[in-house]
Amino acid sequence: MMLTNTTPDPSSTGRDKNVVDRLADMHGIDPKRPTPDGKTVEVSHKTKTKLLRALNVDVTDEVTSTPDAECMRPSASNTASACFVPDFLSSERVWGVTLQLYELRSERNWGIGDFEDLRAMIDLVASLGGDFIGLNPLHAPFLADASRCSPYEPSSRLFLNPLYIAVDKLPGFKSYPDQQQKIAALRDTDLVDYQAIASTKLAALRSVWDRSAFHHSVDDLSEFQSFVLDGGEALRRHAIFEALSAHMVERGFSAGWHTWPAEFRDPVSAGSVSFARKQDDAVRFHLWLQWVTHRQLQEAASHARVSGLRIGLYLDLAVGEALDGSATWSERTIYLTDATIGSPPDPFAPDGQDWHLAGF
Repeated sequence: MMLTNTTPDPSSTGRDKNVVDRLADMHGIDPKRPTPDGKTVEVSHKTKTKLLRALNVDVTDEVTSTPDAECMRPSASNTASACFVPDFLSSERVWGVTLQLYELRSERNWGIGDFEDLRAMIDLVASLGGDFIGLNPLHAPFLADASRCSPYEPSSRLFLNPLYIAVDKLPGFKSYPDQQQKIAALRDTDLVDYQAIASTKLAALRSVWDRSAFHHSVDDLSEFQSFVLDGGEALRRHAIFEALSAHMVERGFSAGWHTWPAEFRDPVSAGSVSFARKQDDAVRFHLWLQWVTHRQLQEAASHARVSGLRIGLYLDLAVGEALDGSATWSERTIYLTDATIGSPPDPFAPDGQDWHLAGF
Protein backbone atom coordinates (compact mmCIF):
# COMPACT_ATOMS: atom_id res chain seq x y z
CA MET A 1 0.00 0.00 0.00
CA MET A 2 1.19 3.52 -0.71
CA LEU A 3 0.08 7.14 -0.50
CA THR A 4 -0.59 8.79 -3.84
CA ASN A 5 -0.12 12.55 -3.95
CA THR A 6 -3.03 14.39 -5.53
CA THR A 7 -1.57 17.87 -5.78
CA PRO A 8 0.53 19.29 -8.62
CA ASP A 9 4.27 18.67 -8.46
CA PRO A 10 5.88 21.28 -6.22
CA SER A 11 8.79 23.27 -7.50
CA SER A 12 12.22 22.65 -6.04
CA THR A 13 12.42 23.85 -2.45
CA GLY A 14 16.12 24.59 -2.64
CA ARG A 15 16.62 22.73 0.66
CA ASP A 16 19.63 20.54 1.24
CA LYS A 17 18.90 17.07 -0.11
CA ASN A 18 20.28 15.51 3.08
CA VAL A 19 17.63 17.29 5.14
CA VAL A 20 14.83 15.89 3.01
CA ASP A 21 16.44 12.45 3.10
CA ARG A 22 16.60 12.51 6.90
CA LEU A 23 13.00 13.71 7.19
CA ALA A 24 11.91 10.99 4.79
CA ASP A 25 13.74 8.40 6.87
CA MET A 26 12.14 9.72 10.06
CA HIS A 27 8.65 9.40 8.59
CA GLY A 28 9.08 5.92 7.17
CA ILE A 29 9.39 6.76 3.45
CA ASP A 30 11.26 3.94 1.74
CA PRO A 31 14.26 5.32 -0.21
CA LYS A 32 13.75 2.74 -2.95
CA ARG A 33 10.74 1.40 -4.80
CA PRO A 34 10.26 -1.77 -6.86
CA THR A 35 9.75 -1.69 -10.61
CA PRO A 36 7.55 -4.03 -12.66
CA ASP A 37 10.63 -5.89 -13.91
CA GLY A 38 11.63 -6.87 -10.37
CA LYS A 39 14.36 -4.28 -9.92
CA THR A 40 14.46 -1.30 -7.56
CA VAL A 41 15.05 2.39 -8.23
CA GLU A 42 15.82 5.31 -5.96
CA VAL A 43 12.83 7.45 -4.92
CA SER A 44 13.49 10.93 -6.27
CA HIS A 45 14.08 14.03 -4.17
CA LYS A 46 10.93 15.58 -5.65
CA THR A 47 8.79 12.55 -4.74
CA LYS A 48 10.12 12.49 -1.19
CA THR A 49 9.33 16.20 -0.85
CA LYS A 50 5.78 15.71 -2.17
CA LEU A 51 5.15 12.78 0.19
CA LEU A 52 6.47 14.73 3.17
CA ARG A 53 4.20 17.64 2.35
CA ALA A 54 1.25 15.27 1.97
CA LEU A 55 2.08 14.00 5.46
CA ASN A 56 1.94 17.60 6.71
CA VAL A 57 5.69 17.69 7.37
CA ASP A 58 7.38 21.06 7.09
CA VAL A 59 10.25 20.31 4.70
CA THR A 60 11.94 23.59 5.63
CA ASP A 61 12.68 22.27 9.14
CA GLU A 62 16.21 21.19 9.92
CA VAL A 63 16.58 17.84 11.69
CA THR A 64 18.11 18.94 14.97
CA SER A 65 17.64 15.81 17.05
CA THR A 66 17.13 12.12 16.42
CA PRO A 67 15.85 10.34 19.56
CA ASP A 68 12.18 11.14 18.91
CA ALA A 69 12.60 10.36 15.24
CA GLU A 70 14.10 6.98 16.02
CA CYS A 71 11.06 6.14 18.13
CA MET A 72 8.90 6.54 15.03
CA ARG A 73 10.62 3.70 13.23
CA PRO A 74 10.32 -0.02 14.04
CA SER A 75 13.32 -1.50 15.80
CA ALA A 76 14.58 -5.04 15.60
CA SER A 77 14.97 -4.95 19.37
CA ASN A 78 11.25 -4.34 19.87
CA THR A 79 9.27 -7.53 20.26
CA ALA A 80 6.04 -7.35 18.28
CA SER A 81 2.86 -8.48 19.99
CA ALA A 82 1.58 -11.79 18.70
CA CYS A 83 -1.95 -12.29 17.40
CA PHE A 84 -4.21 -14.48 19.50
CA VAL A 85 -4.35 -18.03 18.18
CA PRO A 86 -6.84 -20.54 19.65
CA ASP A 87 -5.19 -23.68 21.01
CA PHE A 88 -6.99 -25.98 18.58
CA LEU A 89 -5.39 -24.23 15.59
CA SER A 90 -1.96 -25.42 16.69
CA SER A 91 -2.92 -29.06 16.27
CA GLU A 92 -5.53 -29.27 13.52
CA ARG A 93 -6.72 -27.65 10.33
CA VAL A 94 -10.10 -25.97 10.17
CA TRP A 95 -12.28 -24.78 7.32
CA GLY A 96 -15.09 -22.37 6.70
CA VAL A 97 -16.96 -20.46 4.02
CA THR A 98 -16.32 -16.94 2.73
CA LEU A 99 -19.16 -15.05 1.13
CA GLN A 100 -20.38 -11.65 0.02
CA LEU A 101 -23.42 -11.17 2.25
CA TYR A 102 -25.15 -8.88 -0.24
CA GLU A 103 -25.17 -11.66 -2.87
CA LEU A 104 -27.36 -14.05 -0.88
CA ARG A 105 -30.95 -14.54 -2.04
CA SER A 106 -33.66 -16.28 -0.06
CA GLU A 107 -37.42 -16.66 -0.23
CA ARG A 108 -37.85 -13.96 2.42
CA ASN A 109 -35.08 -11.38 1.91
CA TRP A 110 -35.51 -8.06 0.10
CA GLY A 111 -33.16 -8.56 -2.83
CA ILE A 112 -30.02 -8.35 -0.71
CA GLY A 113 -28.63 -10.79 1.84
CA ASP A 114 -29.36 -9.85 5.44
CA PHE A 115 -28.53 -10.99 8.95
CA GLU A 116 -31.32 -13.58 8.96
CA ASP A 117 -29.79 -15.12 5.83
CA LEU A 118 -26.47 -15.09 7.67
CA ARG A 119 -28.02 -17.14 10.47
CA ALA A 120 -29.21 -19.66 7.86
CA MET A 121 -25.68 -19.87 6.46
CA ILE A 122 -24.34 -20.37 9.99
CA ASP A 123 -26.69 -23.35 10.41
CA LEU A 124 -25.51 -24.79 7.08
CA VAL A 125 -21.80 -24.42 7.84
CA ALA A 126 -22.29 -25.80 11.36
CA SER A 127 -24.15 -28.84 9.99
CA LEU A 128 -21.16 -29.59 7.75
CA GLY A 129 -18.57 -29.22 10.53
CA GLY A 130 -17.16 -25.81 9.52
CA ASP A 131 -15.69 -23.38 12.01
CA PHE A 132 -16.07 -19.91 10.46
CA ILE A 133 -17.82 -17.68 7.95
CA GLY A 134 -15.80 -14.91 6.33
CA LEU A 135 -17.75 -11.82 5.28
CA ASN A 136 -17.16 -8.81 3.06
CA PRO A 137 -16.74 -5.51 4.93
CA LEU A 138 -20.04 -4.52 6.56
CA HIS A 139 -19.10 -0.85 6.96
CA ALA A 140 -21.53 2.07 6.74
CA PRO A 141 -22.18 3.17 3.13
CA PHE A 142 -23.74 6.37 1.78
CA LEU A 143 -27.39 5.60 2.56
CA ALA A 144 -28.48 8.73 0.69
CA ASP A 145 -26.77 7.48 -2.48
CA ALA A 146 -27.03 3.70 -2.51
CA SER A 147 -25.34 3.52 -5.92
CA ARG A 148 -22.06 4.10 -4.06
CA CYS A 149 -22.23 0.53 -2.92
CA SER A 150 -18.64 -0.72 -2.83
CA PRO A 151 -17.93 -2.24 0.60
CA TYR A 152 -14.30 -1.25 0.04
CA GLU A 153 -15.03 2.49 -0.22
CA PRO A 154 -17.32 3.00 2.78
CA SER A 155 -18.49 6.27 4.26
CA SER A 156 -17.20 5.11 7.65
CA ARG A 157 -15.48 1.99 8.94
CA LEU A 158 -16.58 2.70 12.52
CA PHE A 159 -20.22 1.90 11.84
CA LEU A 160 -22.32 -0.71 10.04
CA ASN A 161 -24.53 -0.97 6.96
CA PRO A 162 -28.25 -0.86 7.90
CA LEU A 163 -29.21 -2.38 4.53
CA TYR A 164 -28.26 -5.75 6.08
CA ILE A 165 -31.04 -5.45 8.68
CA ALA A 166 -33.62 -8.25 8.47
CA VAL A 167 -36.57 -5.87 8.53
CA ASP A 168 -39.19 -8.61 8.76
CA LYS A 169 -37.67 -9.79 12.04
CA LEU A 170 -38.09 -6.45 13.82
CA PRO A 171 -40.78 -6.08 16.48
CA GLY A 172 -43.42 -3.74 15.15
CA PHE A 173 -42.88 -4.58 11.47
CA LYS A 174 -46.09 -4.88 9.48
CA SER A 175 -46.29 -6.37 6.02
CA TYR A 176 -48.61 -4.98 3.34
CA PRO A 177 -49.63 -6.65 0.04
CA ASP A 178 -48.24 -3.89 -2.18
CA GLN A 179 -45.01 -3.96 -0.22
CA GLN A 180 -44.67 -7.71 -0.78
CA GLN A 181 -44.99 -7.16 -4.52
CA LYS A 182 -42.12 -4.65 -4.41
CA ILE A 183 -40.01 -7.03 -2.36
CA ALA A 184 -40.65 -9.92 -4.76
CA ALA A 185 -39.56 -7.68 -7.64
CA LEU A 186 -36.35 -6.81 -5.79
CA ARG A 187 -35.53 -10.51 -5.45
CA ASP A 188 -36.29 -11.16 -9.13
CA THR A 189 -33.21 -9.37 -10.48
CA ASP A 190 -29.86 -10.61 -11.71
CA LEU A 191 -27.94 -7.93 -9.82
CA VAL A 192 -28.53 -6.21 -6.49
CA ASP A 193 -30.72 -3.14 -7.17
CA TYR A 194 -29.17 -0.99 -4.44
CA GLN A 195 -31.18 2.16 -5.11
CA ALA A 196 -34.55 0.39 -5.02
CA ILE A 197 -33.55 -1.77 -2.06
CA ALA A 198 -32.37 1.21 -0.03
CA SER A 199 -35.54 3.17 -0.82
CA THR A 200 -37.82 0.26 0.13
CA LYS A 201 -35.91 -0.82 3.23
CA LEU A 202 -35.40 2.66 4.63
CA ALA A 203 -39.07 3.49 4.14
CA ALA A 204 -40.06 0.32 6.01
CA LEU A 205 -37.53 0.99 8.76
CA ARG A 206 -38.75 4.55 9.09
CA SER A 207 -42.29 3.21 9.47
CA VAL A 208 -41.17 0.86 12.25
CA TRP A 209 -39.34 3.74 13.95
CA ASP A 210 -42.33 6.08 13.71
CA ARG A 211 -44.65 3.49 15.21
CA SER A 212 -42.36 2.22 17.94
CA ALA A 213 -39.88 4.98 18.74
CA PHE A 214 -41.61 5.82 21.99
CA HIS A 215 -43.14 2.40 22.65
CA HIS A 216 -40.11 0.18 23.14
CA SER A 217 -40.06 -2.09 26.12
CA VAL A 218 -38.21 -0.64 29.11
CA ASP A 219 -35.33 -3.08 28.49
CA ASP A 220 -35.05 -2.18 24.81
CA LEU A 221 -35.21 1.55 25.50
CA SER A 222 -32.51 1.22 28.13
CA GLU A 223 -30.34 -0.82 25.76
CA PHE A 224 -30.78 1.78 23.01
CA GLN A 225 -29.87 4.62 25.34
CA SER A 226 -26.80 2.72 26.54
CA PHE A 227 -25.74 2.10 22.94
CA VAL A 228 -26.02 5.82 22.13
CA LEU A 229 -24.12 6.74 25.29
CA ASP A 230 -21.34 4.24 24.55
CA GLY A 231 -21.12 5.44 20.95
CA GLY A 232 -20.45 8.96 22.15
CA GLU A 233 -19.70 11.89 19.86
CA ALA A 234 -18.44 9.64 17.04
CA LEU A 235 -21.80 7.88 16.76
CA ARG A 236 -23.73 11.12 17.05
CA ARG A 237 -21.69 12.77 14.29
CA HIS A 238 -22.25 9.78 12.03
CA ALA A 239 -26.01 10.02 12.58
CA ILE A 240 -25.93 13.76 11.89
CA PHE A 241 -23.96 13.13 8.71
CA GLU A 242 -26.51 10.58 7.51
CA ALA A 243 -29.43 12.93 8.17
CA LEU A 244 -27.60 15.87 6.61
CA SER A 245 -26.52 13.78 3.61
CA ALA A 246 -30.13 12.79 2.91
CA HIS A 247 -31.21 16.42 3.25
CA MET A 248 -28.51 17.55 0.83
CA VAL A 249 -29.45 14.94 -1.78
CA GLU A 250 -33.05 16.18 -1.60
CA ARG A 251 -31.72 19.69 -2.35
CA GLY A 252 -29.76 18.50 -5.39
CA PHE A 253 -26.31 18.12 -3.84
CA SER A 254 -24.34 14.88 -3.68
CA ALA A 255 -24.35 12.56 -0.67
CA GLY A 256 -20.69 13.37 0.02
CA TRP A 257 -19.83 16.54 1.92
CA HIS A 258 -17.31 18.01 -0.55
CA THR A 259 -20.13 19.55 -2.62
CA TRP A 260 -22.21 20.84 0.28
CA PRO A 261 -22.55 24.54 1.08
CA ALA A 262 -19.62 25.70 3.22
CA GLU A 263 -21.82 26.16 6.30
CA PHE A 264 -22.40 22.38 6.48
CA ARG A 265 -18.92 21.05 5.72
CA ASP A 266 -17.81 20.99 9.34
CA PRO A 267 -19.63 19.09 12.12
CA VAL A 268 -19.05 21.91 14.61
CA SER A 269 -20.13 24.76 12.32
CA ALA A 270 -23.19 26.81 13.21
CA GLY A 271 -25.07 25.39 10.22
CA SER A 272 -24.43 21.77 11.16
CA VAL A 273 -25.24 22.33 14.82
CA SER A 274 -28.48 24.13 13.94
CA PHE A 275 -29.48 21.38 11.50
CA ALA A 276 -28.89 18.65 14.10
CA ARG A 277 -31.02 20.53 16.61
CA LYS A 278 -33.92 21.10 14.19
CA GLN A 279 -33.75 17.58 12.73
CA ASP A 280 -33.36 15.74 16.02
CA ASP A 281 -35.84 13.01 15.06
CA ALA A 282 -33.98 12.26 11.82
CA VAL A 283 -30.70 12.08 13.74
CA ARG A 284 -32.21 9.75 16.33
CA PHE A 285 -33.59 7.57 13.54
CA HIS A 286 -30.05 7.01 12.25
CA LEU A 287 -28.83 6.32 15.78
CA TRP A 288 -31.56 3.70 16.01
CA LEU A 289 -30.57 2.18 12.66
CA GLN A 290 -27.03 1.65 13.95
CA TRP A 291 -28.36 0.11 17.16
CA VAL A 292 -30.58 -2.34 15.27
CA THR A 293 -27.76 -3.22 12.86
CA HIS A 294 -25.27 -3.84 15.65
CA ARG A 295 -27.78 -5.88 17.63
CA GLN A 296 -28.71 -8.17 14.73
CA LEU A 297 -25.04 -8.73 13.89
CA GLN A 298 -24.26 -9.50 17.53
CA GLU A 299 -27.15 -11.96 17.61
CA ALA A 300 -25.76 -13.67 14.49
CA ALA A 301 -22.31 -13.87 16.10
CA SER A 302 -23.82 -15.38 19.25
CA HIS A 303 -25.75 -17.86 17.10
CA ALA A 304 -22.47 -18.90 15.45
CA ARG A 305 -20.89 -19.62 18.83
CA VAL A 306 -23.90 -21.56 20.09
CA SER A 307 -24.01 -23.51 16.81
CA GLY A 308 -20.44 -24.70 17.32
CA LEU A 309 -18.44 -22.51 14.93
CA ARG A 310 -15.24 -22.30 16.95
CA ILE A 311 -13.90 -19.23 15.14
CA GLY A 312 -17.29 -17.76 14.30
CA LEU A 313 -17.61 -14.73 12.04
CA TYR A 314 -14.65 -13.14 10.30
CA LEU A 315 -15.44 -9.57 9.19
CA ASP A 316 -13.21 -8.12 6.49
CA LEU A 317 -11.86 -4.58 6.92
CA ALA A 318 -11.70 -2.05 4.10
CA VAL A 319 -8.26 -0.51 3.51
CA GLY A 320 -9.65 3.02 3.79
CA GLU A 321 -12.70 5.24 3.60
CA ALA A 322 -14.27 7.52 1.02
CA LEU A 323 -12.78 10.99 0.73
CA ASP A 324 -16.16 12.68 1.25
CA GLY A 325 -17.92 10.39 3.70
CA SER A 326 -18.98 10.38 7.32
CA ALA A 327 -15.50 9.52 8.65
CA THR A 328 -13.67 12.41 7.00
CA TRP A 329 -16.50 14.84 7.76
CA SER A 330 -16.61 13.83 11.41
CA GLU A 331 -12.84 13.86 12.03
CA ARG A 332 -11.44 16.43 9.63
CA THR A 333 -8.08 16.83 11.37
CA ILE A 334 -6.97 13.18 11.37
CA TYR A 335 -7.09 12.62 7.60
CA LEU A 336 -4.62 13.77 4.97
CA THR A 337 -5.95 16.40 2.59
CA ASP A 338 -3.33 16.19 -0.17
CA ALA A 339 -2.84 12.45 -0.57
CA THR A 340 -4.91 9.33 -1.11
CA ILE A 341 -4.29 5.63 -0.57
CA GLY A 342 -3.19 3.52 -3.51
CA SER A 343 -0.69 0.82 -4.42
CA PRO A 344 2.82 0.83 -5.92
CA PRO A 345 3.60 -0.24 -9.50
CA ASP A 346 3.30 -3.91 -10.39
CA PRO A 347 3.26 -5.90 -13.66
CA PHE A 348 -0.47 -5.27 -14.12
CA ALA A 349 -0.36 -1.57 -13.22
CA PRO A 350 3.11 -0.24 -14.09
CA ASP A 351 2.12 3.31 -13.09
CA GLY A 352 0.73 2.22 -9.73
CA GLN A 353 -2.88 2.67 -8.62
CA ASP A 354 -4.81 5.43 -6.88
CA TRP A 355 -7.76 3.97 -4.99
CA HIS A 356 -9.11 7.40 -4.01
CA LEU A 357 -9.35 6.42 -0.35
CA ALA A 358 -8.65 8.78 2.55
CA GLY A 359 -5.40 8.27 4.41
CA PHE A 360 -4.75 9.00 8.08
